[in-house]
Amino acid sequence: MFLRIVPIRRPSGKVDQNVLLVESYYDGGKIKQRTIAYLGRKELLAPHVDRLVELLRGEPWEMTGC
Repeated sequence: MFLRIVPIRRPSGKVDQNVLLVESYYDGGKIKQRTIAYLGRKELLAPHVDRLVELLRGEPWEMTGC
């Protein structure tokens, strides 16, 4: 699995960047890719990137602040 950043052009001309979680797989001998999850806009995810990388690596998740 990997993260893909997709540029999205708004009608106003502004370009946002969306982050997708994507996986590669074989289908009939061909490599294909599918989106597993839409994670949101890049600028909103920036404060959470370190934790997201930990989760993708399979590190344990702890609830805090409850």
